Amino acid sequence: VMAGQVLRFDPFPRKFAFYGTDLGKKTVPCEVQLTVTWLAPGPDQIPLHYLADAGKAFAAGRYAGVIVPAHIAVESSLAPALLAWIKTFCAKDVAKKFLSNGATYSHQLKVLTRLASGALGIPEMPGRLRNILNDLRSYRNDVVHEGVFDDPKRPPPTKKVAAEFLIAGVFGYRYAQFFKAEVDKRRAPMAPPQ
Repeated sequence: VMAGQVLRFDPFPRKFAFYGTDLGKKTVPCEVQLTVTWLAPGPDQIPLHYLADAGKAFAAGRYAGVIVPAHIAVESSLAPALLAWIKTFCAKDVAKKFLSNGATYSHQLKVLTRLASGALGIPEMPGRLRNILNDLRSYRNDVVHEGVFDDPKRPPPTKKVAAEFLIAGVFGYRYAQFFKAEVDKRRAPMAPPQ
């Protein structure tokens, strides 16, 4: 599949040959740059699949289509990371209920990540990233609950806004991975309280 100057495959073939041709025109030797990004997430790496979907929507010029998958990529990676941290203080079922009923994604993003990073002694999620992810959350709520962009504060996303959301999704996902790895390193060998 050709999209502008970009060749895209989904799924990517096992064998791929790339060669040039002159298309019947007089040719002049030139330098060609080729960039290949290989992303082959496993079946359980759900956030990466959603990030890929957000990237495909952006590449296709469907900027509103970036919103939901970029949001899901971050939320589905941040929640398990925070759950791992909270489980060091209480039983798993209590921690899960807390995250789903009390500390919803907005609170996880704006409050819990800051508290947890401070408690762990690691860098907190940068404020600009947190703000863009919070805007992404608001857009996601509009799309999922209303199906339209009728809030004047959140018009349909432009290419620039969609690009910010996509990049914030990538960095939010990577921060959640970093956070989870830090929690796992510090996890005490004793069992959490029941």
